[in-house]
Amino acid sequence: MPAEPTRARNFLVLDPFLHGVCVALRRHGRRRDDLRALSGLLAARYHMDEGFLRRLNPGVSFEAPGTTVMVASLGRPAKSRVTRLVADKGNKQLLGYDAAGALVVAYPATIGSDELPSPSGTHTIAAIAVNPDYWYRPDVNFKQGNNTKPLRLPPGPKNPVGTVWIGLDKPTYGIHGTPQPSKIDKTSSHGCVRLTNWNAEELSKLVQPGVPVEFRDPPSSKTVSR
Repeated sequence: MPAEPTRARNFLVLDPFLHGVCVALRRHGRRRDDLRALSGLLAARYHMDEGFLRRLNPGVSFEAPGTTVMVASLGRPAKSRVTRLVADKGNKQLLGYDAAGALVVAYPATIGSDELPSPSGTHTIAAIAVNPDYWYRPDVNFKQGNNTKPLRLPPGPKNPVGTVWIGLDKPTYGIHGTPQPSKIDKTSSHGCVRLTNWNAEELSKLVQPGVPVEFRDPPSSKTVSR
């Protein structure tokens, strides 16, 4: 589940992995833009939006080896198996329940758009892919601008579907991550359920093919006559 901002009280030294990356970039004379990308890596590692990380650490130079920063407290990861998912379009959340009906996870989510709505009814998980390739197929999915040719993008956190693809039994639809966590539940998607990469990664370990996904429409507004 998302980290609680009120628990962001941990002061941690830049961890060894990112410290090593920073030192290597400096050693090879990489551009300052490459070094600035470290704040994005650090934010994702502690399940935070990069802008929030910077607001918590005003004036901090994230590219300096050994920098001490404030990050969110992650809490304990969910471990119970999720046997049912509900994509709540009205509340912009993906909810996961165990076999006893108890809530296991509740993730903020972007679920479809007016132009390309998400499915209706109940579907099932068909496949799970970690670090997937992304295939742009304008003849099958949607057309982006004037791009008319198929395109393959390699795996990685900046991939359009992030680090995880959980495909549904309805072709071209799925649950996936995103390279822009700050836009979750604030923008629209091309019909899929979009999560932060870290939530998609956690969910991929809790579900399996065959798990049902109910798409719950928001309640229709009613006109009250007086």
